[in-house]
Amino acid sequence: MAQLPRFPARSSLIAACVLTIGAGCSAKAAGPPAVSHVDPASVAPGQAAFLIVEGSNFARNASVVVGGQTVATTWVNGSVLTTLAPASLAAGSYDVTVRNPGGADATLRDGLTVAGGGTAAATTVATPSPAVTATPKATPSPTPSPTPSPSPSPTPSPTPTPRPSPSPTPSPSPSPSATAVPAGTLEGIVCQPSEFGNQQPSHKGHVGSDALGDPAALAQLGRLDGYQVTYGSFPGTRNSTPVSASTDCYVEVYGTADGAAQAVRAQQIFPQNVNVHETQFGSLGDAARSFEGTFTDNRGQTLPYTFIKWQQGRFAGSVTIIGATNDLARPVVLTLAAAMDNRMVRAGARQAVEAGIAR
Repeated sequence: MAQLPRFPARSSLIAACVLTIGAGCSAKAAGPPAVSHVDPASVAPGQAAFLIVEGSNFARNASVVVGGQTVATTWVNGSVLTTLAPASLAAGSYDVTVRNPGGADATLRDGLTVAGGGTAAATTVATPSPAVTATPKATPSPTPSPTPSPSPSPTPSPTPTPRPSPSPTPSPSPSPSATAVPAGTLEGIVCQPSEFGNQQPSHKGHVGSDALGDPAALAQLGRLDGYQVTYGSFPGTRNSTPVSASTDCYVEVYGTADGAAQAVRAQQIFPQNVNVHETQFGSLGDAARSFEGTFTDNRGQTLPYTFIKWQQGRFAGSVTIIGATNDLARPVVLTLAAAMDNRMVRAGARQAVEAGIAR
């Protein structure tokens, strides 16, 4: 198999996101909030860009308002929140407000700029990029969920992820009317460059069932196609505090929602160099499972491992971060997965409309 190109990992941000036991990590605010910085401070139009809001006295369940729109927010600690910029924002400057439960708030005037100069491709399935048919790097491939590709040194080495076994009970084959989604749709669902400061992925490509461990079991589940993308970094753009990590995002489409559900419910069998336990750090889609632990690379270095897998209709997705502490990676995994889940919902709705027209 041809060697895929390797790219140096980028340093990324979030000084305040290194979660330690201290006042900055308290869930209860000591006073009114203050907003000091939004990263990135400038995004392209039409993109649901990943944002990190920094400041102080952020209470748990604090919300973020961007340009008058309240956006889904993940509380990291008393100094850091993560969210997504609304893709609907037109070019211009927008205030960013953090509001604590109880009403105390603070605003960073013109904290976010949506740059003009043309319309960027939106991170939705309505404007998917061309399909890429590169074969995934030779990593342990899951059945039915694939594995994140390796990240170059000094970032985490190859990322073996779960090899889920099919459910013990026979899974229904897809109905005759079930069809694969159009080319490019799956690429439009996975994590987008805008969520990584417009950094391009180190690897991306379709993952056919014949590239995975048990094509017969996948056929029984009704798996139709998959797409994998790997970034050799942690989301963000500032270089003040390096976070050496790799991020892998993956989506599969099944002939039926039941097939996708069984792929998520199946026993998750991890490679020997992944030592994890199942936990529950967030709900997502129709059903979700999450795992945390460690991954040992081929140099013997032990790295934190954070993984979530979920179902949304006929889709099954996963996000994995290796190298960042579980506390640091957990809210970012959830934010990236939530953005993918939203794109799955849109893709499912679009497929339903197209199927109705075809009939």
